[in-house]
Amino acid sequence: MEYPASNYIKIYATKIDYEKAFNQAREEALGDPSEQPTIFANIYFLQEDFLRKSVCRAQKARHRNQYGGYKTHGRNNKVLSPWQEEAIRQYRYEQWKAGNGATFSMVMSAITHLRAKMNPPLPAPTKRWFVSWLKKNPMLHTIHTKPISYARLDLHSEESVKEWFADLYKTVGEFEINNGKSTLIMDESGARVGCPTGETVIVPIEVKELYTVSPENRKSVTIIETTKGDGKKTSPPYIITPGKKIMDNWIASELLGDEGIDCSPTGYINNDIIMKYADHLFKYSHAGRNKPRKLLLLDAHESH
Repeated sequence: MEYPASNYIKIYATKIDYEKAFNQAREEALGDPSEQPTIFANIYFLQEDFLRKSVCRAQKARHRNQYGGYKTHGRNNKVLSPWQEEAIRQYRYEQWKAGNGATFSMVMSAITHLRAKMNPPLPAPTKRWFVSWLKKNPMLHTIHTKPISYARLDLHSEESVKEWFADLYKTVGEFEINNGKSTLIMDESGARVGCPTGETVIVPIEVKELYTVSPENRKSVTIIETTKGDGKKTSPPYIITPGKKIMDNWIASELLGDEGIDCSPTGYINNDIIMKYADHLFKYSHAGRNKPRKLLLLDAHESH
């Protein structure tokens, strides 16, 4: 077959003219899969092999596109559609509101489930993709949970904290507690066995901390300490061990001698021990009926 003289190829004087015809032929071939690309190559005077390979690549890309259409600007291999991403964000928000938090495996399982329900079903994404996607998502981030008992978790809310400080300001004004030395802050800490560690979870970006419930059936040694509001000398600690009697071999040589040592069946503070600790506190805080008032701050444990 003879072609008119040209400066580029066959009937096309320039490369731009050829590429324009090539793209037109490819679109027509993609729109009519019943015809072979060779037919359109002959119609537009194109190189058959190049057009056939180009159409084949475009058909594969279209098959990968989960939206059901071909995108000429790319992103045909996007893993999640916009509505799927929104569903995943909502899932993690609900998990956070429930006090659990969504772990990496939970979110990956949710994404895998969504893709498996597509038509046709799609395979699970890779972990590498998941980490990259999470970094690019400005609405989500990861934090480490902090296990806490259920009784304390129920009190740990923004509303309860605001109410507590409102009551504190009212009490300080009523009893004229005007310096840190007159404010005592009591708290207990435990060395626990069987307490779970925190785990990394994915939460909305506005969430900075997440407390999760830890089991109550664990052994514990409790240490009570009271500090002053001005940050100066604290009272000696008060130690509570699980058991019915203090054994001599429990007393370490490193103890200074002012510490209080007691025991309870669980190793926790109870009503009897809190009364004994009150005597310990009065002694070392120099409190009394004929002395200036002191304000003692403590948590809402039932024994307190």
